[in-house]
This record gives sequence, C-alpha cells and structure tokens, in this order.
Amino acid sequence: MNIGETLKSMRLHAGLTQTEMAAGIVSESYYSKVERGVHDISADALFKILIKHHLDPVSFFMKMSYRKKNNNLLGDFTKIEFAQSKKDLNELNKVEAQLNKKYSEGWPARLKFQLEMARAWITHSNKDIDPEIKRKAKQVVLEDKMDREMFYYLSQACVLLDIKDASRLFDLAVKAYNKNPEIDVMSVTYIALLCINFLNCCYHKNGEKKYIDLAINTVLQLPAEPHIAYHKILAVYYRALLNKDYQKAATMIEIFTEAGVVSNVADTLPIEE
Repeated sequence: MNIGETLKSMRLHAGLTQTEMAAGIVSESYYSKVERGVHDISADALFKILIKHHLDPVSFFMKMSYRKKNNNLLGDFTKIEFAQSKKDLNELNKVEAQLNKKYSEGWPARLKFQLEMARAWITHSNKDIDPEIKRKAKQVVLEDKMDREMFYYLSQACVLLDIKDASRLFDLAVKAYNKNPEIDVMSVTYIALLCINFLNCCYHKNGEKKYIDLAINTVLQLPAEPHIAYHKILAVYYRALLNKDYQKAATMIEIFTEAGVVSNVADTLPIEE
C-alpha cells in the first residue's frame, strides 16, 4: 500500500468521512487527492492527521509494508472480535463495560465503530445502534469512490444500515464492480465477501428478492478462483435457503458440518423441513 491507500484503509475502519479525516489540517479536496495518489502529503500534516484520530503512526507505516499491526488498541479490538466470533452478546456487553472505564474521557472512534458493528452482527439488528454511527456509515459510502476498499468496508458496515439503505448501496457497489471488473485477488475477494454478508443481512431483515438474486448471481459469475470457492458455495446455500428449498439447504448443512465450517452459517439455523 502507498500512503494514500493506507490512509483510506484506516479512515474506513474508523468510520470517518474524508472531511472528518482531514480535520482542517488540510482541505478535504487536497486530502481526497492524497488518497487517490494525485498529491503528496507532508510528514508534518500526515502525523497531525494520525494523532488527531488516535491512529498510531508506527502501525500506519507497518500497514504500508504489509506487516503486522502493533498498536495499543489491538488488545481491545481482539476482545471485541472474540465476542463477535462467539456470537456472545453477554461477553460483548462485559467488554463494553470494561472499555467504558478505560475510555471514560471518550472512545477512539474506530474502536467504538467496531463495537457497534459487532453488536449488530451478533443480534442481526441495528435498532440499538447509535443513530450517528448509522448515519456516518451510510455517508462514508456515498461520499467515497466505490473501489475494493469500499467493497470491504460495506461488507462489514452493511449490518449497521436499514435493509433498504444497505440494498441501495450494495446495488451501487455491484454496478461499480461490473463497470470495471477487476481480476486482482483482493477486489474479487472483497466483492464476494460483500455479497455473502449482504445475503446474511437479507436473510435476517427480509431483503428484497431482486437484491438477493443480484448478490447470488454476482458471486456465481465471479472467476472460478480457489480463494472465493467457499463464497460460491455459500451463495448456493443462501439461494436454497432464501428460496425455501430446505431439503437442499439441509444437505449443504450436513456437508458444512462434516467439513467443520457449519459455525459460519450457524445464525441461519435451524432449517424448517
């Protein structure tokens, strides 16, 4: 990653718009061009932006070189992600209580954003999500270029949105991908991940059939590459589930169970036969 790509990646993970990220240190217009690689940014301005948003400069440069992050928030992120992976709301509430004490003077924005996303994925609902976070998640997508970083961002943030908003933004993402289909590994992986996560939202929030079909068809039409083979299988599973073909879905559940990956679809069980 170059400086612009790394800034954008960290900004999206923090749930910030370009204007908020620029923070008056540079203009929004100039900052936008930095992200796109059109302009350079001085070391002084870069460090001011990072410090302003509690982003560790060391982690920033490690991310640029694809090395492991090493920042003082990593442990807190890990606790949140662990609770999410277990789909344990009680555990997440305990983590939140601990972090409320730790960050009594104000949470780092990206950590709070991660917590709210975890809550939404566990409960499959955005009704308890801070309205400002929902508004900002939508704003970030609408104000930014729809590229592979945005595919990933939306794949995580779609759960924060009302299903109508998520569907509209998903449609924009697919159109952007189809307009300039990329064959690099990350672009294909992120659009596939977006489709699968969106399908999960549709299952829990009664998404419209036309968007469900769009997501399924998009995944199945992607290149037959090993790194998205599982996404394609999941697309077939969701097609059976959402079309109420419970016999086929149950058969696939048996395969997932035998393969040891049934936990990835556990939130769609049990299947009524």
